[in-house]
Amino acid sequence: MDWIALAGVVVPTALALLALWLRSKDRKHSETAALAADTRADRTEAIAERAAVAAERQAAALERQDVAAALAAPTPQVAWTLESIGGANYMLTNAGSATAWDVEVDIGYSRALETARALGMMATLSRESMRPGEQLGFPTTFGPVYDVKVTWSATPRGEDRRTWNRPLPPEPPPRVSGGRFDRIDFPG
Repeated sequence: MDWIALAGVVVPTALALLALWLRSKDRKHSETAALAADTRADRTEAIAERAAVAAERQAAALERQDVAAALAAPTPQVAWTLESIGGANYMLTNAGSATAWDVEVDIGYSRALETARALGMMATLSRESMRPGEQLGFPTTFGPVYDVKVTWSATPRGEDRRTWNRPLPPEPPPRVSGGRFDRIDFPG
């Protein structure tokens, strides 16, 4: 028996088997690491979604408190609510008991509204006045993390400007009625 020829077959075969075993072990480790990373990403996404829902609930609760305080105040006051009404459409309402004058609504690109204004990354809507219960609808394509800033005066052409800031609320799922999606039309 030729031991050298046998060693020439056995050693490469053993090395090949060892390489396959190591590759298999490495693949299993990679699969385990990928599964762990996916699990961490899923948990992070779930935490972010819960935080967004909690922030929206808190903002809605503050709006309700503002409205209740404005309606209970001995003198008429302005209070604002902002709601998503489907798609990328929003409705701003003067829910208080006083007229807001010289109303400006800045729909901003980010929470840094002044920077967004300087960069031309925001839209501004204006109304001479908004009486109690009056609404202003507006479409936006900015997205879920953008802010709305409302400024107004308590008197016509008043110099004492007041400010209210609010992130855009999340969009509700589309409503279906009569087999079609509801559509909201905004004037000119």
